[in-house]
Amino acid sequence: MTTATAEARPVVRRRGPPAEVRRTQGFRVIRFIEECCVHPDGPLIGRPIRLEPWQKRDLLALFEVDPATGLRRYSEALIGLPKKQGKTTVFGSCLALYFAIVDDEPSPLVTAAATSEEQADLVFGYARRMCELSPALQKVTVAYTDEILVRDHPGARIKRL
Repeated sequence: MTTATAEARPVVRRRGPPAEVRRTQGFRVIRFIEECCVHPDGPLIGRPIRLEPWQKRDLLALFEVDPATGLRRYSEALIGLPKKQGKTTVFGSCLALYFAIVDDEPSPLVTAAATSEEQADLVFGYARRMCELSPALQKVTVAYTDEILVRDHPGARIKRL
């Protein structure tokens, strides 16, 4: 877990009265995904990812900052969605890239692990493919068969397990 940066901005929660104002690093995450990450396959391959409003809302909530400690409120999330809603791409691969490249962790080791080898391959494979297709990610990463290294960030990597 990292401390909050100047990037943590307030966001209003509108789920039931009264509206709450919470600080979040979610805007930073959303900006990274939409500026750096691209679709790894399908008809939109190579095009920038544009998040749906509900994905943005969930990311803003997931990256809320606890005002008392300055740390993110949540260290785990269980996300249940139907097929083809972006679980693997957005909530797996894009967040893995965010944690390895942008998050303020000194030497992050991000693991692509799942209950099946096939699913772990998908998460890691999508992240590797994004690194190959995205000009922004090409500049900061080196993608290998089972590992993605972050240039100029010693020890920062994504590994498939």
